[in-house]
Amino acid sequence: MSENQVEALRQLSREKMCWHGENFSGKRLLVQCEQGLEDSLQFCCYLPLVKARGGIVQLSVQQPLLRLFANFPGVDELIEHTAAAFDQTQFDLTVPMMSLPYIFGTTLHTIPASVPYLTVEQRSIDTWHNKINCPGSHLRVGLAWGGNQANIPGQSRTCGLNAMVPLARIPGVTFYSLQKDVTANAANTPPPGMRIVDLTAEIADFADTAALIMNLDLVVAVDTAVAHLAGALGKTVWTLLPAAGEWRWLLARNDTLWYPTMRLFRQTTPDDWTDVIAAVEQELRALLSATAK
Repeated sequence: MSENQVEALRQLSREKMCWHGENFSGKRLLVQCEQGLEDSLQFCCYLPLVKARGGIVQLSVQQPLLRLFANFPGVDELIEHTAAAFDQTQFDLTVPMMSLPYIFGTTLHTIPASVPYLTVEQRSIDTWHNKINCPGSHLRVGLAWGGNQANIPGQSRTCGLNAMVPLARIPGVTFYSLQKDVTANAANTPPPGMRIVDLTAEIADFADTAALIMNLDLVVAVDTAVAHLAGALGKTVWTLLPAAGEWRWLLARNDTLWYPTMRLFRQTTPDDWTDVIAAVEQELRALLSATAK
């Protein structure tokens, strides 16, 4: 048998194992989180719909999300998304998570956007409540200012902590860092006049980040996994978008059908975050005023 014939048989085998939305009762379906963390957080809301069509649902998910997804409804078996774990997993069918919106024929009116669809153990929430030590009269706001610096889209989503300095002028607000990557070091030496509490050294994974967010009043974040996490938890989140926004945010909207508790703040000029932060400052002052009444 030629190499071409062997490869053709392999491709046929893969196609036969691919799930297309049919009932799979009595079988094991492996859903693979094949894209970024933010995609896993956004599209896991389809898993209960998957479970309703059949048998055993296995979820192959990135290590930082394992503990957060431990009790996710519709998932029977959780697997770390590694080649070694994949080779050892027995399944009958498989599907990429990013294919689920297509499989379920998603329209703007059928997005499964009931939140929260991610939850956190109360014990963990209580533990982080003791850590934050914030005066009860203050508004507690989490900040995330950087995207993945390893790629161009991540760089374009990054506003940097310096851009958020105008927010520091608002009295009665305590800021908390939610940044966990190379840009997180900015919290160690914040811009003059800005005070930010940095507890990220105690964050082991997204379950910890989620527990911290559950103790906050608001999350202000650029388009990163933190914004998606807050939206999935049903927390109030203001997401800062670059001028070249992604398909998921549609166009010219300040809300999103994916997350009912999320508000969008869009750049009007590429690479210029001035107007975005000014709008956030204005809205944050209004929110503080409303909560003080």
